[in-house]
Amino acid sequence: MLLRLTPEARAAIRLTSFIKDVIVGLLLGDAWLQKLNSNQNTRLGFAQSGKEEKDEYFRHVLSLLSGLCTPTMVPYVKNFFTNGTPCISISFWTMRLPCLNLLHSLFYVNGIKVVPSIIFELLTPLGLAFWIMDDGSKQNTGLHLNTYSFTAEEHELLASVLRTKFGLAVTVHKHSAHNGKARLYIKGESMERLRVLVKPYMVPSMYYKIGLLDLLPYYAILRAVPNKLLGVVAMLGSLLILLAMPLLDTSRVRGGQFRPLWRAAFWFLVSDLVLLGWLGSQHAEEPFVTIGAIASIVYFAWYVILVPVVGIIENTLADLDAS
Repeated sequence: MLLRLTPEARAAIRLTSFIKDVIVGLLLGDAWLQKLNSNQNTRLGFAQSGKEEKDEYFRHVLSLLSGLCTPTMVPYVKNFFTNGTPCISISFWTMRLPCLNLLHSLFYVNGIKVVPSIIFELLTPLGLAFWIMDDGSKQNTGLHLNTYSFTAEEHELLASVLRTKFGLAVTVHKHSAHNGKARLYIKGESMERLRVLVKPYMVPSMYYKIGLLDLLPYYAILRAVPNKLLGVVAMLGSLLILLAMPLLDTSRVRGGQFRPLWRAAFWFLVSDLVLLGWLGSQHAEEPFVTIGAIASIVYFAWYVILVPVVGIIENTLADLDAS
């Protein structure tokens, strides 16, 4: 049985600054508000469909907004087909609450969702993270925010906020596949800054939207060093050390096909990189930071110590066999 709160209990519910920031980001994306008439309060709806990673994101949003829902609320699941492919949609509604009325007055004009004129004050890095998880899509080295429902003026307002408040290089693009509707593009040159801003608030399954899946092992190395400058040096060093391989590989045999010790060492490196990639997807807290530091040391030791030692052992065994 659906448990309903009394009007007094609903009126006592307040939005924390954290939850308000989350909702602002959601409203710029997929969420919507419903207020049937001036005498009713507002409720928020949220839905996701399609890919598996969206389920984790949906559950995360639901857990954050559970305090605005009835205690016995169960998400609505709908199965459907798109071009013959089975898909699933999952959604939920909050209660109708007085604390949501102000956001409705800011985001809706005559029943149409708009960008509030005070969006500069409303949008925070937390809200930006949820906006990206909702509407973001990786494009080359940058990221699109697929804000097709907003007007040209609203796109310019949002682009201005992203430039001035967050220091991001942003342009407005028209997407031919959507009848020339506009969307925002955050340039590749700003992606590192964007990652610093939003990654702490994103669920790991959404990291691909900010281009972190390719860089997660190196991101883990960056975080493994307490000093930020030295962390950047370590991350760059983890890439530049590849250039030293011709000097570090002391084996006289260059092909791995005839080097069993080398193949074993190679898979050891792969295992370490997989571990670093997983650590890079976790939040910067213990024990992940400490394990990341150990895995980073192993990474550099593989090149500086293991590769030359394997070469020396292989050369020695080859010389013994020849004699």
